[in-house]
Amino acid sequence: MMDTTDKSKDNKKHSLTMLKIFRFMMENGYAPEFKENYILFSIDDNMAVLEYEEGILSVRIFFTIEKDEYDTFLEVSNRAMIQSFMIRAVILDDSSCIMFSCETICENLHDFRRFLPRMVELSKEGLKIHKAEMKDMIATEELLKRMMPAADERIVATGKSSNKLLS
Repeated sequence: MMDTTDKSKDNKKHSLTMLKIFRFMMENGYAPEFKENYILFSIDDNMAVLEYEEGILSVRIFFTIEKDEYDTFLEVSNRAMIQSFMIRAVILDDSSCIMFSCETICENLHDFRRFLPRMVELSKEGLKIHKAEMKDMIATEELLKRMMPAADERIVATGKSSNKLLS
C-alpha cells in the first residue's frame, strides 16, 4: 500500500511545468524558444505562443490587421469559429490584432503529450478555415463590385436594362 508521501512524490514527478513542456517540445521537433513565462514555436510558418498557468494550457497565434479590415476579419473570424468548435478567434481590444486560441485543462505531462499535437492540428485547421473564409469573402466582394447597379439605376443612367456581369 502506497502512503501519502509516495503519492506526493509521484504527483510532483508527473506534474506539468514549463521546463517539462519545453523539453518535450525540443525532443519532438517543435523548435521552441523559451521566454520568461511562455514558449514560442512555429505552426505553418506562423509564430505561436504556448502558455501554461494554473492547469490551463493554451496555444495562441496572433496576426496584425489593418484598422479598415476590422469588419472583414470579424465576419471571417465568426465564420471560422462556427466551423471549428475548439478554436476561438478574437479581435483584440485595440482592433489591430486577431488571435486564434486553443485551450484545455492539463495538469500532467502524460496528458500534455496527448494534447499538444491535437492542439497544434486544431490550430492549423482553424487557420485553414479562416483563410478559406477570407478567400470566399474577398471573391464575393469582388463579384459584387463587378455587378451592375440595381435595375432602376441602370434604366435612369442608360435607358436600357440588363442583368449581365461587367467584365
